[in-house]
Amino acid sequence: MSDDKTKRLNLMRFWLFGTFVILWAISLTYYYINLAPISDVGTVLRAVWPVWATAAGGAIVIYVGYKRWLGRSDGEMGSPAPDQSSAPPA
Repeated sequence: MSDDKTKRLNLMRFWLFGTFVILWAISLTYYYINLAPISDVGTVLRAVWPVWATAAGGAIVIYVGYKRWLGRSDGEMGSPAPDQSSAPPA
């Protein structure tokens, strides 16, 4: 993978992780403010974990898809084409 594509992939990783952290903080704060007065921290975490799991799964799918998309022109996804120069003359 070229240097430019590696930089783009690292930038995508940074923003996906940053988005997950922001979503984690917002969801935890929101649920804690609304559920904490009537329940404990365990209830808050049980209410929030599906959001975190969905966001983490989505981030992983996006990252892997973007990595495959970047590598498609480099020929890294499939097997290389056979070399035609060594084929016997017809």
